[in-house]
Amino acid sequence: MESSKNKPEEVEKTQKENPSKEKQKDPISQIDAMEMLLKLSPKIPFFSIMTKDEIKQIISEVKIITYKNKEILFQEGETTRNYIYYLLKGQLNINKKKQVDAKSSIRIARIDKPALFGEMMRLTGEPRSATVEAGEPNTLVLAFKIRDFKEQTSISKFYKNVIIELSDKIVQMNKKLY
Repeated sequence: MESSKNKPEEVEKTQKENPSKEKQKDPISQIDAMEMLLKLSPKIPFFSIMTKDEIKQIISEVKIITYKNKEILFQEGETTRNYIYYLLKGQLNINKKKQVDAKSSIRIARIDKPALFGEMMRLTGEPRSATVEAGEPNTLVLAFKIRDFKEQTSISKFYKNVIIELSDKIVQMNKKLY
């Protein structure tokens, strides 16, 4: 059952191994992912008060990925792909395993663009708390990794913004639940 779960990663490898062939097929791959991130940075809460140079200092990797409908971005319990994601186009389904039957899951949320997601694993080091799948065809996501720096002004600004954004998310979730 290795089907579509790994396809985005496989496409990424193909693009690296034979970039000219892939870039001709997909106009989105011609867009530099870092340039896209820098252009969107004022709209992404984590980056909103950072300069472009500061953002470049803390980002170790960035890529643009297109997902098919129902294709898995990451699985609940996963600890490998340590990306933070920004939804550029489409919708996402957030699914959680049922406690009684761990093989089946239930949709707990739906995310519309633009949205930042997947940040908790990077911040806490804990496994992914839910499965995220594309909710429609051609869902477009910007995926990026943050460098591990202990003492840096840029990273401090980033984490300050993360704390503010997460606090806001928690407040909004509590309003919906209660």
